[in-house]
Amino acid sequence: MKKILIIQAHNNFEKSLVNKELISVAKEMENVEIIDIYDRYKGSKVGWMDKGLISEDRKIAMESDVIVYQFPFHWYTSPPMLDNWIEWFLGYGWAHGGKYSLKDKEITVSYTAGEVKSDYTKNGVSLYDSDEFIKRFIATANYCQMKWVDHFKVIGASHLKDGELDLIKKDYKQWLTKIAK
Repeated sequence: MKKILIIQAHNNFEKSLVNKELISVAKEMENVEIIDIYDRYKGSKVGWMDKGLISEDRKIAMESDVIVYQFPFHWYTSPPMLDNWIEWFLGYGWAHGGKYSLKDKEITVSYTAGEVKSDYTKNGVSLYDSDEFIKRFIATANYCQMKWVDHFKVIGASHLKDGELDLIKKDYKQWLTKIAK
């Protein structure tokens, strides 16, 4: 079974409706390691990350088979801390620029959006399907010679009905199991 590294990026994790539940599912799995970058890099200034911690994260990533960025959408993109972390983590000369340390490593995202599904259509307020907003992750993976694998998403996370969260957790566990094969 492949080892999965989840880079958890939620700026208000304790008040999370869905991400907190998904992470609790992941924690139950033997082959999953989780780095909560909002906790790990607490106090970091925008544009700066602790190089020692980034080196540790790179070592953990090298020991993993699949990397998952898990986050809630913020203005149709990932949270700023994740963007900053990626900038440092995928640094020139390590993940691209002649040396491709993560070459052939699998990568994907697991994201949530609070808005309802109808908002993520060409006629909705976003004007696009939600998957349009993750194309930059796919392009970045390709640039770093990594392999993109199927992603997981929860749309309408702020509007779940009774019982839906249990089904989502079950689907998430099945997805993690699938990408670990």
